[in-house]
Amino acid sequence: MDDLFYRFRSLDRLLGKDERHGELEKLEIFFSHPSQLNDPLEGYKDIYWAGDSIAWTNLINHYITCLLQHIFEHLTSLTSPAPFNPSILIRNHSDTLPNTVADIIRAAQLRAYRHHQVTDYISAISDFRKIRLQELTFHLNVLHRIMVHSIFSELESLRLSPFKTSDIVERLADDLTTCGHTAAAIKASTKYTFAETLYEKALGFKLAAKIEHMQNKQQQRWFFLMVEFPEYFSIALEELIHPKWYTACFMADCTNSSVWGSYGSNHTGVCLIYQANSSDRNRPTLNLEIPVGEDRDGLITGLVPLELHKVDYERSFAQIDFFNSLGSLPVPTLNKFWYTDGNGNKSACGAGVGSSQWRQSYWDGVIEANTTKLKDWEYEKEYRAILHPSAFDISNAAARKCRYDFKCLNGLIFGIKTPTQAKLKIISIIRSLCLKHERKEFNFYQARYNPSTNKISHHSIDIPIRPM
Repeated sequence: MDDLFYRFRSLDRLLGKDERHGELEKLEIFFSHPSQLNDPLEGYKDIYWAGDSIAWTNLINHYITCLLQHIFEHLTSLTSPAPFNPSILIRNHSDTLPNTVADIIRAAQLRAYRHHQVTDYISAISDFRKIRLQELTFHLNVLHRIMVHSIFSELESLRLSPFKTSDIVERLADDLTTCGHTAAAIKASTKYTFAETLYEKALGFKLAAKIEHMQNKQQQRWFFLMVEFPEYFSIALEELIHPKWYTACFMADCTNSSVWGSYGSNHTGVCLIYQANSSDRNRPTLNLEIPVGEDRDGLITGLVPLELHKVDYERSFAQIDFFNSLGSLPVPTLNKFWYTDGNGNKSACGAGVGSSQWRQSYWDGVIEANTTKLKDWEYEKEYRAILHPSAFDISNAAARKCRYDFKCLNGLIFGIKTPTQAKLKIISIIRSLCLKHERKEFNFYQARYNPSTNKISHHSIDIPIRPM
C-alpha cells in the first residue's frame, strides 16, 4: 500500500488571513459539506420507492405529518415579517410533537383515508414496483390537494383556521376524480411506466406560475404549500436514509497540472504530504481528533484512526431501496411509524432492521454512496476521510476543523507560482512546529514542469530545520 497522500491548499486556507492563524499553524484539516465541493453529483443516490401497502400508507402518513406542521407555520406567520423558510421538517414524527398537534395529525389522516380514492391510490402503487423521485413527486401531486383539504377541514372543525376549507381547495370532487382515474389507470396496466414528460410539463407550468407569486412573502408561502410542497418533501426524504456527511479530500498523485490549477489556486498554493498508517484491514488511516460525542458542555472530541476511502470512478451510483434503508432513524421510530400499521401488522419492508448484518450492509452503502464519482473525475485519483455523525450536529464549520498529529505531515510541495514571501512564512511556521514537536527533519519540495514526463514533478529543497 502506498502510504503518501496529497492535499492541495490555497495560501489563504493554509496561512490564514486578517491576522488569523491558518490550517498549517493549527494543524487542522477541514471537513467540507458536499455542497462546498465542485461536483454537483456529490453523494448522489439512485433512490427508489418499492413497498407494500403498510410502507406506502406510512409514507403518506408522514407526508400529512410534515404538511400539517408547515400549514401551522404558515398560519402563525400570516402577519410576520420573518423570511420564508421552505425547509421540510422531515425528521419530525408525531411522538416528537405536542400531544394536541399529534391528535390533529391523526384526525387529519383519518379524514384523508375516508376517501376511497386515496386508499385505492395507495393500493395501486403498493406493488413493489420501483418508483423514482420524479414519479414519487407526481403521485404526491395527485394526492396533495386532498391532503390539504383534510388538514384544513380538521383545523376548521377545531376553529384553528381563519379560512374556510372550501376557499383553500375549491373543487375537491375534481381532485378525487383525478385521483381515482389515475389509480385505475395504474392498476389496469400490468407494466405501468411513468412518462417523465408529465413531470417535465408540470415543471414548466410550475416555474411559469411561480413568477406570478413572488410579489410578497405571503404569496410565496401559499405557493409553496399548494404547489411546491410535494417536490420539496420528495427531495427531503433522502435525509432519512443516510446521515449527513462531511469529507476531507486527499489524492494519491500530485503530478496533474489541472489539479494544481484547480485545487492549488492556479499553482500559487501548496500541496501537503501526509503519511498514512495502515488499519487492520490494510487500509490507509490518519489519526485525527474528531467529534465523537456530545454532552451538556458541547461536542466531545477524541483521537481516531480515520480511514481514507478510495473514490471509485467505475461503478454506477448506488441504488438505494428507500423503505429498506431508513438507517438514520432510531429502530423504535422505524417500527412504530414505518413498518407497522395501526393493527400491529408488520410490513415486508425493513426485515432484519437493527441486526448486525443489516447495520454492516447499511454502513457499507453509506460509504459507497459517498465515494462514487463519474469517470470524468478519474484524473483526481481521490481518497476521502469521511465524517458521518448521526447522534450529534456538526453543521457548524468550527466543529469540522479537526486537528492531526504533526508526525503525519511528511512534507509539503511549493507550487510553481507560490510567492517567495509565502514560502518564507511557511518555512518559519514549520520550523516552529518542528521545535515544539521535537522533529529534526521535514521534507520541502518545489514543483516544476518536467518535459520528459509532460507532468508536474517536484524536487527536494535542502532547507535546514534549525535557523542558521
